[in-house]
Amino acid sequence: MALPALLALLLPLASAAPDDRPLAIPDGPGRPPPQAPARPPAPPPVVVRPAPAPRTVVVAPAAPVDRHPRRAVDRNRTFGFGVWGGAMVTGYRGGTAVTDAGLGLLARWRPVELVGIEATVVHYDQTFDVASARRNTVGQLSAQVFLVPWAPVTPYLTGGLTLDYRATDDTPTLDGTPTAVAGRALYVGPHGGLGLEVALGQRFALDLDVRATRYLNVYPHEAQFPASMQANVALLTHF
Repeated sequence: MALPALLALLLPLASAAPDDRPLAIPDGPGRPPPQAPARPPAPPPVVVRPAPAPRTVVVAPAAPVDRHPRRAVDRNRTFGFGVWGGAMVTGYRGGTAVTDAGLGLLARWRPVELVGIEATVVHYDQTFDVASARRNTVGQLSAQVFLVPWAPVTPYLTGGLTLDYRATDDTPTLDGTPTAVAGRALYVGPHGGLGLEVALGQRFALDLDVRATRYLNVYPHEAQFPASMQANVALLTHF
C-alpha cells in the first residue's frame, strides 16, 4: 500500500511543465556585479595618404668664370674728352732749339680697354699775342695701346699722324748770323711716343706723354728743322 501511494504523489510533480524563467538571485554584499559581454577589438584605422605632387627641379646654369684680372677701372667702350696742354720743342737748321707752350683739346674712344683711338688739336704759341714770332697749330690722329688698362696706373704706347700748320715771323741765329725766317706752311709726318695714364676714379684720368714727330715735307733749303717733340698733360673725363 505504501508504494502505490508514493507513486501517486510523484506522478503529478513529474508531469508539471518545467519553469524556464531564470532564477532571481538577490544582490548581496559578497556578490560581484554582472559583467557586460566582451566586445571584439576594433580594427586598426586605415590612413589614406595622397600621392605626392610631382616636383620640378630647376638646375641653374653655372655662373661664368671671369678669367680677366681684377679691375680697379674699366675703360671698355668708353669715350673720353679732356683738356690737353704742354710744350712743343722745335728748331731751325744751324740754330738752337726753341720751346713754345700750348693748350688744346683731346677726344679718345676706347672700343676695347686695350686700345684707344685719339684725336687732338693743340695750339702752341711763343707769346699768345699779335707780336708772336711762332704759331703752331698741331692736329694729331693717334692710336694707343694700354699695357695694363685695368690697373689704376698704366703705361701706353702711342703713334699716328701729325699735321702741323706753322706761321713763322722769327729772326733766329743760324750759323752765327741772325736770319729772318717768315712764312706759313703745313708740315705732315708720323709721330710716336710713350705715356702714362693715372686713373682718378672710374671717370677721370690724368695722362702724361712725350711724342716725337718726323716731318716728311720739310725740304733741305728750308730753315725749319724737320722734327719736333711734345711733352703734354691731359685731364680727361670718361663716359
